[in-house]
Amino acid sequence: MNAVGPRNGYTPLHDAVWGNNLPALKILVAHGGDITIEGLDGNTPLEKAIDENKSDIVAYLKSIEK
Repeated sequence: MNAVGPRNGYTPLHDAVWGNNLPALKILVAHGGDITIEGLDGNTPLEKAIDENKSDIVAYLKSIEK
């Protein structure tokens, strides 16, 4: 779940952000998804959500950020 994919360089959390899929993101986090892992571009899922203006996802990730 927390592995960076060899083809795209992102975790499933990054993919959920890219797809604007908040329900999937919540499921991944509930099952141990690590929001601090950087993708190939050096961005965490939160940074990716900010870059892509995904306000609902940004709000959720900020609410669970440690």
